[in-house]
Amino acid sequence: AAVAGAAPAPVARGARPRDVEQWLSTASRGFCATTGIGTFDSSCGGGEQVGNACSHAHGCKGTFNLSPRFSRTWAVAATRCLRLCERCDRCNFVSISRKLRDCSWFERCDSAPGPPHGAPGTPASRLRLHPDFPHGGFRSGAFNRSGVRGGGRGGGRGGRGGRNVTKYRAGRNELQVRMAQLQEYASLNEYNLSSVQSFLEHRDLRHQVHRGIHLERGGRRWDNSEFESHTRGTYKRHHMQTPKTRARLMRRWGGAPILGSVGVWDLLHLLHFTIDHTDTVLRYTSQFIHCLQVYQTVLADPMPEHDDTYRRDMRIAALVHDFGKLLTVFGERDENVDCMNRIKDPLAPPKQRGLDGLEVEWNHDEFGYIKLRRYLPPRVRDVMRYHSLRELKYIVAPDWYKNQPHQAHTSQMDIDLHVEVTPEEVAALNRRMDPSDLERGKFVGHFAYFDAQSKMETEEIPVIDYAEVQQLILAYFPDGKIEW
Repeated sequence: AAVAGAAPAPVARGARPRDVEQWLSTASRGFCATTGIGTFDSSCGGGEQVGNACSHAHGCKGTFNLSPRFSRTWAVAATRCLRLCERCDRCNFVSISRKLRDCSWFERCDSAPGPPHGAPGTPASRLRLHPDFPHGGFRSGAFNRSGVRGGGRGGGRGGRGGRNVTKYRAGRNELQVRMAQLQEYASLNEYNLSSVQSFLEHRDLRHQVHRGIHLERGGRRWDNSEFESHTRGTYKRHHMQTPKTRARLMRRWGGAPILGSVGVWDLLHLLHFTIDHTDTVLRYTSQFIHCLQVYQTVLADPMPEHDDTYRRDMRIAALVHDFGKLLTVFGERDENVDCMNRIKDPLAPPKQRGLDGLEVEWNHDEFGYIKLRRYLPPRVRDVMRYHSLRELKYIVAPDWYKNQPHQAHTSQMDIDLHVEVTPEEVAALNRRMDPSDLERGKFVGHFAYFDAQSKMETEEIPVIDYAEVQQLILAYFPDGKIEW
């Protein structure tokens, strides 16, 4: 739990889990539109939904594995909870719930004054995370956001809620820093990284993996303007792809396995050594972190209107949707890996109807789809193949497009690169779709919502339930492995 105060009293050692759970038993699951959870989330517990907002007094976002009684685990969870809360204007109190394993914020503090009995064995000062977090109870404390708003998206490398992992950086390069992060994360969750370490020594990776993260000489990261300039140049080259280019990429990457039989969880870790060099929101946030962010966001939404299979499919899609971005660590150029995709010549007569008849640009979507299609159900395969398709929202919700001003869904970069979608293209696109394509597109569109809403620039790896993730992977991949 988050403990705060100018001169907090030490928390008693020798915690009993039932005491902690009793103290936190009033924590409620909830909803907070400001922080990005969908408005259709029914976990609001009776709150009245008004437009895109929720009037309920409680809110939550984030799931942390708080079952170990280690002070460091609680500190990590509390730190992340505060960083999420500083983005929200709805309330003034924050707590970490051991029972519900979540981060919650409240409009009022409902805890008794002073620290409780049975808190995890660590001095309260260890969890005093921000000078603007004044004295409060063990469960909740008032939080003044005015002192931390300056971080924001443009507030330097830390960005939206992130901080530099300076404790790892002394005398280390970027790859060594990221490996140190993974080692600490693996230690926290009690698994080993021997397979990941062997990946980095593979003949096809050893001399290429550094290309997964672009830096200036001396290891300096790009600033915002440098990153945006690279993004624009990459998109220009991406949109210059020809049929010959796409055929060449398919021949190069669609054939024999590169690494052989590998663990899905291990392969997911390899994404920590690459970023999306066209994502100006995530910037230097690793794709491993991004995938876990999406997984957390999906997990936080109970989706009561859907069955267990739908929810499980959405969760596995969150974990593996960007596996294709591993192309970067194997040496492929950014314009053939990153970027949103466009339909090539959308006004031309189609050779085949439906989603599968679209001729689109080649990027990580197609590579991930090729590698994982034999393991995944159809709608998750659609996520792999189409989650970066720029025109997807016009397939799923054409009426929405008609009712919106043109500039409302066109970014300045789209205008500069001449890739905005015109009403004529939308009409032509919808004429070639069948009702089954619309249903397929809805699942991908739902996933795309989670993908977009989860993004937060950070260098901290999200805390997830390791055992739960392993069970999910085993449900789709025999022995948790794939041919890669």
